[in-house]
Amino acid sequence: DQAVLDVLGVREGGEIAAGTLGALRAALKDALALRGFIGAEVDVVLRDTDSPSRKVLRVHITEGEPLRVVELRFVALGASVEGPAIEPPEDAEVPGAIGLGPGDVLDHARLEDGMRRAETQLRERGYLEARLGDPSVDVTRGAIVVPARFGHRYRVEIRGHEPLSRPDVEAVLELSAERLTTPVVEDVRLRIVELYRRHGFLRPTVRIRRTLDPHELRPDDGEPDARFALMSIEIEPGTRTRVVGISFPGATHFVPELLRDQIRSYLEEDLPSSQPFEPVDDEVVDRLVTGRTTSRRDVRAHIVDVPASVWMESTYAEAVEHIAELYQAAGYLDATVGPAELRELEDDVAVVTVPVYEGPRTLVHDVRITGNELVPTREILEATHLLRGEPFSHVALEEARRRVLALYQDRGHFFARIEPVVHRSGDRERAEIVIEVVEGYPVHVGDIHVEGLTAASEDLVRQALRFGPGDLYRPDVVRQSEDALLRLGVFSSVSITPVDPDLAERVKGVIVTVAERMPQELALSAGIGTGEGARGSLEYSYRNLFGYAVSLTLRAQLAYQFFFQDQELERSITALNLLDRLERRITIGLAIPYIPGLRDVRAGLDLVHLRDNFRDFGLDKNGAVLTLTYQPERRFTGSLSTEIEQNTVSLFDRSQSLEDYLAMTTDTRIQRLLRVPAGVSALTSMRGVFAVDLRDSAFTPTDGFYASAALEWAHTLVTEREQDYSHFFKLTLTVNGYVRLAEGWVLALQARGGRVFHLEPTSRVYPNRAYFMGGVDSLRGFLQDQVIPEDQVRAIEDARRAGAPLPATAITRTGELFYLGRVELRFPIAGDLQGGVFADFGNVWAFADAVVPEDLLRIRVSAGAGLRLSTPVGPIAADYGVNLTRRDTQDIAEPFGAFHFSIGLF
Repeated sequence: DQAVLDVLGVREGGEIAAGTLGALRAALKDALALRGFIGAEVDVVLRDTDSPSRKVLRVHITEGEPLRVVELRFVALGASVEGPAIEPPEDAEVPGAIGLGPGDVLDHARLEDGMRRAETQLRERGYLEARLGDPSVDVTRGAIVVPARFGHRYRVEIRGHEPLSRPDVEAVLELSAERLTTPVVEDVRLRIVELYRRHGFLRPTVRIRRTLDPHELRPDDGEPDARFALMSIEIEPGTRTRVVGISFPGATHFVPELLRDQIRSYLEEDLPSSQPFEPVDDEVVDRLVTGRTTSRRDVRAHIVDVPASVWMESTYAEAVEHIAELYQAAGYLDATVGPAELRELEDDVAVVTVPVYEGPRTLVHDVRITGNELVPTREILEATHLLRGEPFSHVALEEARRRVLALYQDRGHFFARIEPVVHRSGDRERAEIVIEVVEGYPVHVGDIHVEGLTAASEDLVRQALRFGPGDLYRPDVVRQSEDALLRLGVFSSVSITPVDPDLAERVKGVIVTVAERMPQELALSAGIGTGEGARGSLEYSYRNLFGYAVSLTLRAQLAYQFFFQDQELERSITALNLLDRLERRITIGLAIPYIPGLRDVRAGLDLVHLRDNFRDFGLDKNGAVLTLTYQPERRFTGSLSTEIEQNTVSLFDRSQSLEDYLAMTTDTRIQRLLRVPAGVSALTSMRGVFAVDLRDSAFTPTDGFYASAALEWAHTLVTEREQDYSHFFKLTLTVNGYVRLAEGWVLALQARGGRVFHLEPTSRVYPNRAYFMGGVDSLRGFLQDQVIPEDQVRAIEDARRAGAPLPATAITRTGELFYLGRVELRFPIAGDLQGGVFADFGNVWAFADAVVPEDLLRIRVSAGAGLRLSTPVGPIAADYGVNLTRRDTQDIAEPFGAFHFSIGLF
């Protein structure tokens, strides 16, 4: 269907004239004939709808019987199509490459592709001179006649290629790219010459000869067989010349080392070199490990250790042009650089001379603005960034012109003209700049046309726009509107342009062109595993309900365990009723990216139901979260959410308490899951978050600043024990900073802190709202959440000294107060691999009200190093941290350090 629409050149919502139907019908018949349906009948009609301006285009096709291939025949190139047939080489498999044989539909597009494929395959098989002419098609007989010349089958012989490897030379031959002719042979020779010059050989000699292959003889008379040819490539690399110095006579403004660095950067980018991570020859490995050779792989010789030692004239020319641009930007408008000259010395070494004539340096003497009435002169001068006494350059002047133009366009003067004029003094050392401003008239938005909609509502698009008819046309507002439409999540692309942008008008119509994403997605999966038994999942999403970008997502994961590793596990699980035995995770999400009347506010509602069974307990969770998010621009985000959650923890061993069980388990995942009170509990909460993100990248920041503040109110609705009652405020602050020290070197800093404020004397912090310390996101010298709160440590120590039993809270890891500081230096190693050294410090306390100022001086410290690898999904980090304030006593045994793996960096 899409191919038919492409031929007709129509789409839904487009315009069509009744008088063009005949041409459309003819075009479609021609296209069908090329596909082999030469007798196809096509009917194209317009039908009315309820709206006079909307029609239905009805295309009815009767394909009929296709024309099929009866014969595929080859004749000599230049001979008549009725001439005698010739046979293609059997080893080339030409008919199979063409892909059309007797019985196939005679599709001209397939035939054309097959001809190109067959010609390439012939050359790959050694028939370098092969040529297939334009095929003739006899539609009455279904015959395809292909004029052809197959020529010799070539063997390529390369001699004298050392010290480069044969694969190095073969890589530049490109013999399968085009038919072998005399000009092509010359191109091949020049490519080999350039290859050797790029490796430092100044005057390589390359000779290419084509003869009959002397190794292929006719069996009857022993003479060379005319079917086979030899392409002999003889190479004399000559001596390799090393460039040992580059000088810049006449250069005074830039130091020579800086100019050499410019040359080196171009050579390193353009020329081959021996990198730290080159493949190793198997022969070398065998000799080192076993003392003998068992295999050998031909790898490229390491010829060029330092690209700067190679003389490559074309690369030097590009580098010299760049240096001239540097002089221009520095104010030396009359400077000339180069051309670079090579001077050979003895012992195969050479030096390069790049002459420089700097001339006078032109500085900005004065900047004047004329013709401006709307914008004050001072504001225009500030927008230019042109300062008196600074070097003058035409590049900086063009940037200044664009900034001033943007200043006027953002005020609605879309067709303003900014025309700078430069007057240089006689000695060429001063430049007076006059910026002539032609403000023109303000441009207002006229009619707004929306194109490309299929399911989304036009009202949705118009409401998301930051402008309307009668408003000033401002490019910055247009960009904001494009961003707002993309954030709706239903469009893959958005473009907003004025009608006839080059035509100056006071009122401009605007065209909003969108491309919609597929609205529905469905994913199903099933499997069997020893950990979960039979399992299945379904995920369905619809991202454009009612045409207003409302998305609905349903996820359901179910598992039924019937594999048991031991009898204890089997007794625990089989004793459950069917509903509890069926593990499940069901979520329903509703997202509203745009709320009419509340611009930049989006809402989301998530309902969650979870049932998980483990060896010793079962866990049920139910929750609902309503979130409002306000994001006026990408740098600022504010959100307000309210949540209700219910948790039920059922230990299979009724005689055991939850606290005792947590004291015995070392499974971090289970410890995290059981951060809820024992039995049935329910909590309601409200949370507000404000964040400012001024980083250059959210995934791998190298510069900028990030800060967030979160305040949460939580109140227990249901609990089985009085000691689990919660009613508190929780405040958390985070500040990140990033300083770029040099290319690839970044200093990352983080400061975090938080406290719980109880609103009633009997309140205790809800476990999953408490603070925890230790792990990849805090103190990296500890395992995840391993740090015991400082006041609990002191209680344990006091009990041990007094000979008293340990306090009941000795196993707790929950905290009401914490602070954390982190410092990390990131540096490049090779390619996408980075290293990092870090130090983390901070502490956590279980009961905030009992903390006195001197307690805050008790700091836990860790330090370490790690690797970071940039990937498409974000940076992958592997760190090892050492616990510098380690405790190793009878009651508290902390590790020496900990290894951490994570995706993402702070």
